[in-house]
Amino acid sequence: MIPIIGVDFDATLVEHEYPEIGKPVPGALDWLHRFKAEGARLILWTMRSGAQLEEATKYIESHGIELFGVNENPEQDSWTKSPKAYAHIYIDDSAFGCPMIEIDGIAMADWSKIGPAVLRRIREEAAKGGGIKGECERCRHSAEDHEDYGAGPCMLCRCDKFGHS
Repeated sequence: MIPIIGVDFDATLVEHEYPEIGKPVPGALDWLHRFKAEGARLILWTMRSGAQLEEATKYIESHGIELFGVNENPEQDSWTKSPKAYAHIYIDDSAFGCPMIEIDGIAMADWSKIGPAVLRRIREEAAKGGGIKGECERCRHSAEDHEDYGAGPCMLCRCDKFGHS
């Protein structure tokens, strides 16, 4: 399975200067490139909307980062109508426990801690062959979402057995 990472914009990828786009948060864009190199799909998961959302999307893409989705997971509508974008990992400065730094009095996500931790998780899950490594060919949920790690129906959408159509 390809890991899906939902990532916030303001104070996570750029300094929080909404509605303007702030300076890049140190390391953020470099880490997104590294996650993409590991096969991750990225969803921009932000409160921005309208023109500000378009500007944020263009900003990320102008740095050579292709987005899998913007405020949505384009594959989840087949199994849920929830407005929450399904991802394996969410990175957001407002999330409880998100490592933060302060530069010149501005608080932002600390990618020197986030980047290595997320990359380690991607690689650990890939090495053990479960979690975000394997996914159901039908619903795209991970093996751990399926009862008995793939032997039974999905506990989220109740599709058939893991890997079966």
